[in-house]
Amino acid sequence: MNVKTFKIHFQQHVIFVKLPKAYDEKKENGYPLILVQDGDALFKDVERDIIFVGVLPNNRNQEYSPWGAVVDGINYRGEADAYILWMTKHLLPYLRKCFNISQRTEDIGIAGASLGGLLSLYTLFKSPESFGRYILISPSVWYPGFVAFMKQQTIIKEDKQIYWYVGELEGQQQLSIKQEMSVQTELAVDILSELMISEKASLYYTTNKRGQHNVTYFKRYFAKAIKKLF
Repeated sequence: MNVKTFKIHFQQHVIFVKLPKAYDEKKENGYPLILVQDGDALFKDVERDIIFVGVLPNNRNQEYSPWGAVVDGINYRGEADAYILWMTKHLLPYLRKCFNISQRTEDIGIAGASLGGLLSLYTLFKSPESFGRYILISPSVWYPGFVAFMKQQTIIKEDKQIYWYVGELEGQQQLSIKQEMSVQTELAVDILSELMISEKASLYYTTNKRGQHNVTYFKRYFAKAIKKLF
């Protein structure tokens, strides 16, 4: 049976779904699911025995930003709280009605690259009960005030499994706050590792000396993350 891929519309969003090859064979406890930001770009070429769901944003600068800010003349309106609420209270229940998805939180993942990675990381703090696995590909932790926000968070007791990648050349060509991508990432990773206190939790942090902020590296390390976490 070939991999099944299709597109659905749900509450003003376009959703891409990719089912595993063996999906027609009933799996008693349901399949793991990974909810991916920015549509299906990251998982198009990835084969795994899990359900991939890619959400196409209507306005990523609004939906993926945690609070309002203006960077490089771009107005980020900070609607991530509303977007996370929609994902967890509307989209996930809908997907569970439509597909054979595991009921265990530890089998449900969230992923994204760049601002989508920032949104996924923000979700860890805002809705920790919703996801057990996180794939953070070059998350935009340069975002104004985000590292300070992380410093204010309480400890994470749950057994989270987190994969975090960043390219070491990211931000070098920028003339704004984005220059701080590498430095802010190191700070953020240190903070997160201190917050995760469970012995069963894992934070896999990896870099690439030649890594740049583009889809080629995003896709490569997303595929590595899937193999590591699933």
